[in-house]
Amino acid sequence: MAMLPIFVFGIVVGIVVTNIYHMYKTETPSETRLHMLEKELEQEKKDKEMLDKLVNKLYAKIDELEHKIIT
Repeated sequence: MAMLPIFVFGIVVGIVVTNIYHMYKTETPSETRLHMLEKELEQEKKDKEMLDKLVNKLYAKIDELEHKIIT
């Protein structure tokens, strides 16, 4: 009977350690995932630069058309 509290304590500690390990493993990204996220970030930056250039070009065209309408 004296072993029952030790057994229950061991099970509780095992459950706690398993949960901590599982949370650490799911929240820590792997190297492959980090590499994929870096590539995605670079692509998003390139897309943003391309869209900024296009927006500036369209604003210039709008200004030119407004100038033609006024004159």
